[in-house]
Amino acid sequence: MDADRTLNWIKFLDGFIRESVRIASLPPCSQARNLPPALSAGQRGLVRRLEAGEGNAAELGNSLGGLSHTLRAAISRIRRAGVGVRCVHRHGATFYELDCPALMQANVSASLWAGIDSKIAKFYRNRAAVMALA
Repeated sequence: MDADRTLNWIKFLDGFIRESVRIASLPPCSQARNLPPALSAGQRGLVRRLEAGEGNAAELGNSLGGLSHTLRAAISRIRRAGVGVRCVHRHGATFYELDCPALMQANVSASLWAGIDSKIAKFYRNRAAVMALA
């Protein structure tokens, strides 16, 4: 095997492991601590409930007046303010969860490929895409 390729694989794996450790050490979701100022007090309360794991849509809807479209509108406003919220269906019920962009894919990708020649990085990205399809 070529020494340059081996060194690049070692750099890639080192970056991957370091980034995995960093991501694993993050709190479950830290969005609610840094809420956008555009949110009202009620919207902030809803985000804090989502952070606490109280994401059952039926319960949240009842707390907002019992109408499901009221909850969906509140979630839409929270999303527009920049807080990631995803809808998940489990056992026939709808749940809302904070979608933590703390993983910051762009930063992860940049740090994994740091120090590797761009042509070689492109080769490995393409190789990873091919292997993902297999």
